Amino acid sequence: MAPNRQNVRHRYVQAQCLKRTTIVAASSNDPLGTVERVAELARNWGGRLVELGAVGHLNPASGHGPWPRAEELLRELEHSWSPGALPTD
Repeated sequence: MAPNRQNVRHRYVQAQCLKRTTIVAASSNDPLGTVERVAELARNWGGRLVELGAVGHLNPASGHGPWPRAEELLRELEHSWSPGALPTD
């Protein structure tokens, strides 16, 4: 069976280690990715997994509105970056 575009993209993304501090949020009932798969991506990216429970897919179409926890996670990332360490590519 020939690889489909999505499988090729997932293999590529999975293999890439990110250059910056990473936080990966996961939902236990996201129809687009299991917690196990998202945890694997977080490990491969060198990131920290944050399990959010059964909150569905994390997007506005799933009914998510303002999300204070996201703001907390972003502040955590801001504190982990120094101005000279931001990506230039």
